[in-house]
Amino acid sequence: MLTKGQLLAFFATGQQLLDKPDVKQQLKEAKFRGEDVQQLITSLQEQLFESQGIQGKFGIQCLGKVNLQYKDDPALLSKFYEFVGREEAAIDEAELPPEVWERKKKMLEQQRVFNEQLRQMSPEQQQAFMQQQQLVAKALQAQQHAMAEQLQRMTPEQQQAFMMEQRQKIVEQLSGGGTPDSSMSTDQQANFFRSLHSPGAGAP
Repeated sequence: MLTKGQLLAFFATGQQLLDKPDVKQQLKEAKFRGEDVQQLITSLQEQLFESQGIQGKFGIQCLGKVNLQYKDDPALLSKFYEFVGREEAAIDEAELPPEVWERKKKMLEQQRVFNEQLRQMSPEQQQAFMQQQQLVAKALQAQQHAMAEQLQRMTPEQQQAFMMEQRQKIVEQLSGGGTPDSSMSTDQQANFFRSLHSPGAGAP
């Protein structure tokens, strides 16, 4: 198994590799030719391991064991998941249409901010947040059921207008201190989490 130092060095250089314009173009061209983008990335990673003095296939095998071998090392696992997320993003960027990728990239950035803010919370704040999430989920389920019944009685034009109105209401509610979702901007999410960290946050 690779050491922690070897893995961290690989994660850093591996992400830098996927950020290079020529590598991005190489992945897109592979997709255009009908080749497996994941296999190409694996091949590039094997070459990267070789450049670091590690047998390529052995290095790839070690990546599959990180979760088990370093399960008690949250700092390394965090870097590992960051690395895996960057790899998945590279595949999406190569395979998805540009406009679809841009939308997904924005969602990924919002999720990154969300996760970072969540890690900065105390255990008590995290627990309060998860309880709030559960309440919101139940409320949304009830709302969706009621909306479905209303929609069944509407014309297509009325349905479209109704959905737009409901979406705007949800965005306004969330912006005022609710739970962040993909409709919220990065700034709105930051404001939400700042409210949780403020004195008395979570108090009834």
